[in-house]
Amino acid sequence: MHKGDEEWLDNQPNNIPARDFVDLPGGDNQYHNDVESLSNQIVHGDNDRDMIAIKMWEDYVIYRQH
Repeated sequence: MHKGDEEWLDNQPNNIPARDFVDLPGGDNQYHNDVESLSNQIVHGDNDRDMIAIKMWEDYVIYRQH
């Protein structure tokens, strides 16, 4: 076992020949401030989901009382 260390990663064979390496774009030059906007959309969606679940639970409780 590796006992939780990551040293084994340093001794792996190269699976891709160096001549086939390509530069990967960082993305920062394209997306700028979109991360905050996306995060806000996720939070808004989470809030909508939670409100739907609360309303469904309230409806269920009322249904069970009758």
